[in-house]
Amino acid sequence: MGYKNKTSVLVQLREANADRCPTFGHEVKDWSLPQWGNAVAGEVGELCNVIKKIDRGDFSLKEANKQFLIADEAADIVIYLDLLCQRAGVSLQTALVQKFNETSEKIGSDITIFHY
Repeated sequence: MGYKNKTSVLVQLREANADRCPTFGHEVKDWSLPQWGNAVAGEVGELCNVIKKIDRGDFSLKEANKQFLIADEAADIVIYLDLLCQRAGVSLQTALVQKFNETSEKIGSDITIFHY
């Protein structure tokens, strides 16, 4: 089942995430907010671990990017964050647009974003 006909990646993600959950043996609603929050925090920790290893010289940023280490962990964070938002009844897409534009207004910037 493809989602490529939707208007935005975040809309596709929201629908695909919910549809894919049963593959893991549960629905979005089956996990509590703390469980989804822990999943997000775990992925943030994994990203921080990659960054730590770059900083201490285990490998370079170029090597990490060649292996998609940062990209993969960042994507995992967004995927779990979307699931957490779904569980909380929040649209991640709407929240991002609202918060970005609110901050732009607060700092006097005319740069805003919108969704279709």
